[in-house]
Amino acid sequence: MPFHPLSVHLPIGLLLATWGLYVWQVAKPDKPGLAEVSFYALLASEIALILAVITGRNAETDIIQTAQIHELVETHETAGYVLVWIMGLLTLWVYLRGHRWKKGELLTFFLTFTMACGLMAYGAHLGGKLVYEQGAGVMPMEELLKLQRQTEQLNILP
Repeated sequence: MPFHPLSVHLPIGLLLATWGLYVWQVAKPDKPGLAEVSFYALLASEIALILAVITGRNAETDIIQTAQIHELVETHETAGYVLVWIMGLLTLWVYLRGHRWKKGELLTFFLTFTMACGLMAYGAHLGGKLVYEQGAGVMPMEELLKLQRQTEQLNILP
């Protein structure tokens, strides 16, 4: 079972939700409890990203790679690794600062986080290209149609 497609949506959703929490924090820096919720969401995002990278690494060996697919896989993989490192450093930054931001520091953090979300979007785009344009890891439609015809001949379908 391909676990990578199952694992990539959680970090995407978590990162975007966490980004939204930091938008709120930039707008309302004195909101009680918001900094802690934002940090734990950031930490959960990093853990989910690591899981997605691990499952992606495993999925890479399970697909047939043409030259185009290989090039896209390598770029997609690099984007994932860079994103894990950036978000890991951002998580460490928040942890070490203990939610006590110096003037302009929260804005710098937020802008870096925003760029990381852009990198995530680019990596997701590459993943989509791998599947929807190159058919990486997808059963070819001809084989699926052949299987469907055989199943219909056996009257298995309702």
